[in-house]
Amino acid sequence: MALWVFGDSFSVPRISLNERHGPVPPLWHEIVAGSLNFEEYHSHAQWGVSNEYILEQFLRYQMKFESGDCIIVQLTNSSRQWFIKDHPELSNFYVTDIDRWLTKEQAEAVNMYITHLHRDELDEMRYFMLSKALERITQELADCKILILPGFHVIHGIRGTLTDICNNEFVSDEARKQWYDKNNGDTRANHLSPDNHFILAHRITEFFQTGRSIDLLDGFKQGFL
Repeated sequence: MALWVFGDSFSVPRISLNERHGPVPPLWHEIVAGSLNFEEYHSHAQWGVSNEYILEQFLRYQMKFESGDCIIVQLTNSSRQWFIKDHPELSNFYVTDIDRWLTKEQAEAVNMYITHLHRDELDEMRYFMLSKALERITQELADCKILILPGFHVIHGIRGTLTDICNNEFVSDEARKQWYDKNNGDTRANHLSPDNHFILAHRITEFFQTGRSIDLLDGFKQGFL
């Protein structure tokens, strides 16, 4: 049996984090795999991707799922768009330096989308449709246990999001901004402190073992950064 993980930077594997920040402590998805005594662990999470990419990866590997496998689909921000086929990691078009990774024509096209085509209500509608599609897929893959984990927006059956855990580690919004500026971004593995990796892993493990609903708001380490 195996644990499969799909998502964005909240879920990227150790090799991706080592490339950016050096050695890291145990990650929540690694802890889950160990707690469930899985022989195999597959992570296909990627930095800065959209929900379309996450779903594409899920569907690509779906035929390899076996009975008893546990699957985590961690959804990302609904505003992200997979514009450039060969660069799914550039789906977060609100990143300030995205233009330096694009051609002039690509950057102009993205800016035109932001100015003339982007609508929050359409993002919300696509997110709703995706979450419902995944709920249906969960029913069809009855031999596997599937957890749909919210990164930025709440979903039915789970209280809070991973962003809540991430942001609540700071004493205030201003402290968070100052910390990011000082460190030139977020140096925390998967945007979480080590203690919260263990707490999150425990709750996910409990979900797979007992079906208990997951609370991503209460019981985490808060207000220390």
